[in-house]
Amino acid sequence: MKTDNRKLIESTVKENKGITFTQLKEKTGLENGVLQHHIKKSKNIEKKNNAILPKNECEGCIYEKICQEKCIAGILRNKTKRKILELKKKETRQIDMAEKLDLNKSTINYHVKYLQNHNLLDENQNIRKKVSRNI
Repeated sequence: MKTDNRKLIESTVKENKGITFTQLKEKTGLENGVLQHHIKKSKNIEKKNNAILPKNECEGCIYEKICQEKCIAGILRNKTKRKILELKKKETRQIDMAEKLDLNKSTINYHVKYLQNHNLLDENQNIRKKVSRNI
């Protein structure tokens, strides 16, 4: 039984790199404790920055230097953060993004700061070139 659950979890993670714990729970139908146990015991997957990835997935990744061991797969899975990055390609101001995404300005600011902290936006809130090509 444990082996079947772990295989299910590992295959789901491999197919959905950067999947969040909640998304993994929904896709597998397994309970929190079962997921936590198998993620912890697995030799093939790991949890990094709220994303669950195959182990050593960041090695050789084109973002490895940008994110400095913070894998961005989970970040790009977040719809709001991805839309902000897409809008930033057009140099959109935060107030304009708030209107386009129908979100509060403080919410946009939170996500922009988060993207800066994870090196997807530079200190001037410009999207990094290596990221821009892949969005």
